[in-house]
Amino acid sequence: MKDEALYEIVENEDDESPNESASSITKVLQRNGAGEATVIEHFKHSHHLMLSDGVGEYDNKCCDGCLLPIVASFYYCTQCDFFLHKVCVELPKVKDVWHHRCRPPLILTSNEVFRCVKCH
Repeated sequence: MKDEALYEIVENEDDESPNESASSITKVLQRNGAGEATVIEHFKHSHHLMLSDGVGEYDNKCCDGCLLPIVASFYYCTQCDFFLHKVCVELPKVKDVWHHRCRPPLILTSNEVFRCVKCH
């Protein structure tokens, strides 16, 4: 097939290992008894982030990743006013979306969850 618009490589056969650098968490500093990361380093913030489920304490705060209100488990910075939902922290740095034709994959940025550097 010569027309690349008609197909796309989903997975290379020789790529046996997943991309370890795709994780947004750069280092886990502490875990609880269940193995859940409680203190982490994240690539979008210079300070350590601590896990909390005290949602009621931060009613007026929004996630610095997706900009939605904090309503579930989240990580926060003890040194500054920075918050990320637990699910936002666990997002990969890049996202390969099967229906998105641009290359490179979508990139995680600080003011939008994922955006295409070619489309936007």
